[in-house]
Amino acid sequence: MVDGGTPDVLFGADLNRNGVVDADETAATQVMSGINGQTGCGVCKYLTVYGAIPNAAMDGTQRLYVGDTSRQTMTALATFLITRLSGANTASIISQLQSKPPPRNVLDFYQKSGMSIANFTLISDYITTVQGRLLRGLVNINTAPREVLLCLPGLTSSDADLIVATRSSNNPNLNNIAWVAQALTPAKAARIGGLITTRSYQYSADIVAVGENGRDFQRFKYVFDLRTSPPSIVYRKDLTYLGWPLSKDLLQSLSSGTADKQTIQNMPTLGQH
Repeated sequence: MVDGGTPDVLFGADLNRNGVVDADETAATQVMSGINGQTGCGVCKYLTVYGAIPNAAMDGTQRLYVGDTSRQTMTALATFLITRLSGANTASIISQLQSKPPPRNVLDFYQKSGMSIANFTLISDYITTVQGRLLRGLVNINTAPREVLLCLPGLTSSDADLIVATRSSNNPNLNNIAWVAQALTPAKAARIGGLITTRSYQYSADIVAVGENGRDFQRFKYVFDLRTSPPSIVYRKDLTYLGWPLSKDLLQSLSSGTADKQTIQNMPTLGQH
């Protein structure tokens, strides 16, 4: 539905859509030349139409709305802060918020509140500037590849590198959005705060089932939504027509009956072989 969108742009040379350019696909890489320098597997691996998370804390607690500075909202916030934070200067936090435009997102709230990062870490998962029950279309800052991070407004290459390096260390609590406020400048964190999350509930799986001695196989792509228990299947498509997605040597060993249990257990994940 995007003007100019073609299979070449979406999938590049990855004809069997397994996440890598296989040896027999390298001749097709030229189809991507000139498309903003993008090569290989196209843009499909960076995009999704699935992305919805509950607007609630990790423990299921309903979040407190802090998206305006009305008396009602600030009174509820003051009570919340007194309950959650011991020793915090609640009056100062409320005063600073009321002296500025309403916070656009949680990281903007942190910048405008003047509170310490330690206190913000304690409450960040329990507040929201969105009144809806679901948050849609957010980028998981913990897992997004560098190419996706560079799409966030105001971030430079060095910012993306810093995010990747910070989340790869053992220091940040990646379940808490507060780590972003420490990794970036407050202004940059506030600018992207309404576009990011630290959670994902939708996952895709590319599954290959092989018959005895590799005589036949089937391949399906699924998208699972983990917001329910058990998870629900929101997408299912037969990809068998695209051909064998793993190593040709593996298929040969399966067909000849020479693949032992250890070989099968060590089968590479799609996109890694």
